[in-house]
Amino acid sequence: MPFVRALDAAEWFVVVRNANTDLHSRIWCVCELMCHLALGKDKLGHVSVTGPDTFSHLHAKCEHAVASHADDKNRIREKISEIHGAFAVIDEQIQQFRNFPSVHTPQVAMETGPAGNTWRCWSCIRFLPCSPHKI
Repeated sequence: MPFVRALDAAEWFVVVRNANTDLHSRIWCVCELMCHLALGKDKLGHVSVTGPDTFSHLHAKCEHAVASHADDKNRIREKISEIHGAFAVIDEQIQQFRNFPSVHTPQVAMETGPAGNTWRCWSCIRFLPCSPHKI
């Protein structure tokens, strides 16, 4: 699977939270985390978490995550049980991501560059270098 090969080749696992939806309420986000852990990529210092900690109070279980297609949800749930033996392993990691403090506000700084171009600077993302993206 190209998706798993890309995760395996990645040096970092980046979690970008938002204030509107708990990422791990979606089964495909849970799937990404499951693959990340199954590949042994859970080493400290190779995970970056950013975004607001809006859902830090939640203790939702990944087995209740939703999907657009019931087949996707069922296959991913089966794989979690097969690989990790239980949902608790994934839930524990998800809770750590939810509880990670929101260090920078705002998450994105706006800068005006040469010729009046406006740029977003993602320099506030922990452990990652500043990488401007033109708006």
